[in-house]
Amino acid sequence: MFKRNIAGVALMTFWLSGTILAQPQCGSQHLVGVWSASAIGWTIPTASGPWPTGETLPTVGVGLISIDHSGKLSGPGTVVFAGLVLDYEMVGTVSVNSDCAGLIKYTVKIKGFPDLGGYVERFVLDVTRQEIVTASVRSPISKPMWVMTMKRISAVPAAATWPELPAQN
Repeated sequence: MFKRNIAGVALMTFWLSGTILAQPQCGSQHLVGVWSASAIGWTIPTASGPWPTGETLPTVGVGLISIDHSGKLSGPGTVVFAGLVLDYEMVGTVSVNSDCAGLIKYTVKIKGFPDLGGYVERFVLDVTRQEIVTASVRSPISKPMWVMTMKRISAVPAAATWPELPAQN
């Protein structure tokens, strides 16, 4: 009887240790580096600008995001909606829970516009695939309805730069 109990405890311990190891364990170290980003969705502008307000507009964007060891992010990008091509710089912060869910808070700086602070994205980090998938939940100028996929292209944070567009003829 005693041996059966010992064997049962040993098997239970082995089974539980496998379950515990299978749980996602994320931390800020999994975010550090340079990430490519692509976004697609719709936006309904609520603030005045060179775009129509109140209309649902298809939106796409690409960018590079560098995240340092303290969770600060920065990088350039381009967003296209309402026939406009807008280059921007973003700065902000990122944090992740041990369950791999996280939050990105950022400000966008578009040439010729005041800083647009208050963007928030919820995300899930897939450590194995080195990928982040986000959903926009707050925008200072619109009702956001876009998703973004980020793929780590370097584990070393570095200043990301965006090439200048050639002049139009």
